[in-house]
Amino acid sequence: MKRESDSISEHDIGSKYFCRFLFSGEAKNLKLVIEESTIGGDWKLFVNNVEIKKWVRQRVFDCNNKVADVSYAIKEGSTPTLNIIKIETRGLEHGLKEVPYLCGVFTCEYRYSHNSFPFLKGATGNVLLENLLPWDIIGYPTFSGTATYEREFELTEAQELYLDLGRVEDIADVKLDGSQIKILPWPPYACCLGKVSSGKHHLNIAVTNATANRTRAARLTAGLLGPVKLFRM
Repeated sequence: MKRESDSISEHDIGSKYFCRFLFSGEAKNLKLVIEESTIGGDWKLFVNNVEIKKWVRQRVFDCNNKVADVSYAIKEGSTPTLNIIKIETRGLEHGLKEVPYLCGVFTCEYRYSHNSFPFLKGATGNVLLENLLPWDIIGYPTFSGTATYEREFELTEAQELYLDLGRVEDIADVKLDGSQIKILPWPPYACCLGKVSSGKHHLNIAVTNATANRTRAARLTAGLLGPVKLFRM
């Protein structure tokens, strides 16, 4: 968020902060998350000039979070539309101490590096990948959490199998047919699947990245990058 230039008047004790972004698609379950100590003094928060008042305590990043639904105030549509989040603060120890987080299911793209508004687009949360790519390439540059990769395969006969995930950023939890096989917290990201029966099977790999990726300045590579290989032992 950017702070508005201070007023020339010495008696003006307030400050204003703005965040601008472009949004397209459908705005579903979009929430703003703040820490209790995020904003000092008396404050008001607006989304496109609509004051957001219904804040509830909810654990998102930690136990001191407050959350408000802002979906109804977001300007959406088939083309990217400008949205503005504004915070006004006044009084003793006023000011913004930590940036609020906009959470929900959407992709984010910085088309002109970080010198322009981010382009946000409503998403379903499901992505069909022809090739394994870092999360920032597929529209989730600031996502910190867990993404699940799924793939089905079929065996004509029972076999002992060995799975090699290649490169993972940062932790992989491997499951086969709903049963956990192994958690892989560091290289080599590989494990034995044991003797797998003939027929169809469901491989599930949950990848979790570092919490620092919430800050876009971190720009940490995240995701299952592979190449993923399945060997007969």
